[in-house]
Amino acid sequence: MFDNALNISVLIAGRPYKLKVTPEEEVYVRQAAKELNDKVQQYQSQFTSKDKQDFLAMIALQQRVDLLKHKAPSEDQSEWLEKIDALDKLLSDNIKV
Repeated sequence: MFDNALNISVLIAGRPYKLKVTPEEEVYVRQAAKELNDKVQQYQSQFTSKDKQDFLAMIALQQRVDLLKHKAPSEDQSEWLEKIDALDKLLSDNIKV
């Protein structure tokens, strides 16, 4: 898979996972695992459910929602894109002689 791959183990919601990652990815994988575990603990303290799978599903859903929000153009961006398109059309029309 990787020429310089590292075999690491991370604990997520109490379960160990063995992974093969590049040295550059290792810090990100470990940080992601830590953040997941912190979020699971946060949910455990807020909700009565004992099923960590429910917490992991909610974390995955929230992360996906956040990602989609950042991908979607905001109202401000849409407004600016419309203005840029109008300006581009105006310049194109006036450049034609």
